[in-house]
Amino acid sequence: LDAAIEDHLAELIACCARHGLFTVIAFRSGPGRSEFTFHRDDGGSWFPNSMIDEHVWSSGEAQAAWVEMCRHTARQFRNHASVAGFLPMVEPNGSHVVSRSTWPEFARHLAMEIRAVDADLPVLISPDGYANAVNAKQLDLTDISNLVMAIHDYSPFAYTHGDPVSAASFSDAEARVSAPDYPRWMVGEFGVRRWAANAARYLDLRLQSMEQQGANSTFFHWPSGWENYEAVENGWNPFFGSDAAASRRSATTPIVDVLAQYWSRNTVRA
Repeated sequence: LDAAIEDHLAELIACCARHGLFTVIAFRSGPGRSEFTFHRDDGGSWFPNSMIDEHVWSSGEAQAAWVEMCRHTARQFRNHASVAGFLPMVEPNGSHVVSRSTWPEFARHLAMEIRAVDADLPVLISPDGYANAVNAKQLDLTDISNLVMAIHDYSPFAYTHGDPVSAASFSDAEARVSAPDYPRWMVGEFGVRRWAANAARYLDLRLQSMEQQGANSTFFHWPSGWENYEAVENGWNPFFGSDAAASRRSATTPIVDVLAQYWSRNTVRA
């Protein structure tokens, strides 16, 4: 346990609560899994291959440590009124790392272990394939209470992830989010690169469809403070506006404007 990180997490949760925000605690990395699993195809370019750690998918010891990490966190934060849920792994990607992913069994085990610590804290579980809804049926979450299916949806992918000269577009139907076959669900990540043509309209349609279905959602923007990462992920900073060459905050931010329009409707506070 890194006590300084735990203290920092507690401070973040308290800060959010002071501003009327709920918090979902989620682990992108942990024992046997580094942040660079999300950039596994870029190894050797802007970071060395040695920084990719994915042995959680092949190591029982790493999985046991991941379980204990989740149990400990649930114990520490279960009494915080502003903690709305717990996500034990962000974008599980075992199917992209090993020939047979153990995520369905591992996910059930994690959910049961967290539930043993706290009977009420909502547990968010994502499907394999980076939280792709098409893999939701692989999960067996029966007899586990207070579960939420947390999917990530970047469709159409060629549009949301296009480079500055991409001609990719979207239809109204593609901009809407399709619900997974699960009683309680949310969109743990959605987004679009800031320079995409008609990004504001795309987000408006996307947010509208999720609100009509009663789904909570999270727009992906993750400032890390690491210059290398910020340079590579520049396209995901909506505060830079739509100019692909921008590297600082812009006075014109169409994506932020749409998000603010929808978020201003929130009335339930922590």
